Amino acid sequence: MRVFVTGGTGTMGNLLIGNLLENGHEITVITRNASRVENSWKDRVNLIEGSLYEKGEWVEHLQDHDAIVNLVGENIFGKRWTSKQKDRIMTSRSVTTSNLVAAVNEMTSPPGVFVSVSGTDYYPASETKLYTEEDDPSDSFAGMVTQEWEKPLKDLDPDKVRAVIFRMGINFGYSGAGGERMFLTHKLFVGGWVGSGKQIYSWIHMHDFVGLLEWSLENPEVRGAYNGVAPEPKTMKELAVIGGKAMGRWTWTWAPGFALKIILGSRAALILEGRGVSAQKVIDAGYTFKFPDAQSAMEDIVANY
Repeated sequence: MRVFVTGGTGTMGNLLIGNLLENGHEITVITRNASRVENSWKDRVNLIEGSLYEKGEWVEHLQDHDAIVNLVGENIFGKRWTSKQKDRIMTSRSVTTSNLVAAVNEMTSPPGVFVSVSGTDYYPASETKLYTEEDDPSDSFAGMVTQEWEKPLKDLDPDKVRAVIFRMGINFGYSGAGGERMFLTHKLFVGGWVGSGKQIYSWIHMHDFVGLLEWSLENPEVRGAYNGVAPEPKTMKELAVIGGKAMGRWTWTWAPGFALKIILGSRAALILEGRGVSAQKVIDAGYTFKFPDAQSAMEDIVANY
């Protein structure tokens, strides 16, 4: 299969591309600056320069592919949410995805599958409800970002292109850039949680994040929106305790929510608010999780973090 990947130089894209190459697929990666790409696979893929903010030569490259995996998007947590940064976050998802969809719709023989990611911030914050894919979206900034990210895929012709959206949960990996950051204080023997600790984290291990993407490419019956979360949501405090035990550290302290709001501003909501999200639809569709429970997932994360 020939796969066109956007956002491929990030942590999840890097892992996905490595796996796809091992499985014999041909990969094209679009990047705005090819000279800065240092990923181990850079000499094994078709690396093209271009910006998805506008049409360019990348459209011609797209013609020859069987599938698209769309991971592009400004880091939502990376910088303070000024008006300018909010616009960057939104347009980096909505405009780029819209341009990809428009290019696909102009093709006589488009890629047969278009897989895109979104996030569980699609749903409102709650400590009691377990959301399914049919529930209404949030009107928060993060909720509106995910809605605008997903919206362009509705314009794809379902008879020609199989559209798949994964609303991914909090990703735990090895890089120190995901949910595993919560264990940094454990290394300093002051492990704990932030805010009440009761906020529900619908999480996913990095290998299942990528596993879902690969699975959706290989299974033609998979289409529509799916929650990309492990079957066992936990509160922040529960995850901190499980990870702390795996590290041989106590989880005994906490940081007040108001302090985080002072430091992070509006971004603090991404940590202080949670939501329970159901994985049942993706399980019923046949995906088997590599890390379905928090215990095995957190033990693997802290062993490699």
